[in-house]
Amino acid sequence: MANTDVKTIIFSLQFSFFSKNLYLRGMKMKIDWKKFILFAIIAFCLVLVTDSLLMSAGIFLLLLVVDYFIAEWEKRHKQNNLNKK
Repeated sequence: MANTDVKTIIFSLQFSFFSKNLYLRGMKMKIDWKKFILFAIIAFCLVLVTDSLLMSAGIFLLLLVVDYFIAEWEKRHKQNNLNKK
């Protein structure tokens, strides 16, 4: 009897975890490999130039944030141009 209760509890915990994260199964990551390689080269060069992993990580994080905002600006700009036409 106790063994069945443990199995039921474990199954219900697993089911609740997977049911909450169902969106992760169908998610496909679109990776821009050229951008990824460029960022890896920049990160490597930052480590060589600064001789500090933490400073390089901080600068790289700032570059990622700037890249995100530039991409969002471009997307809005293209959307506005399409709406005007």
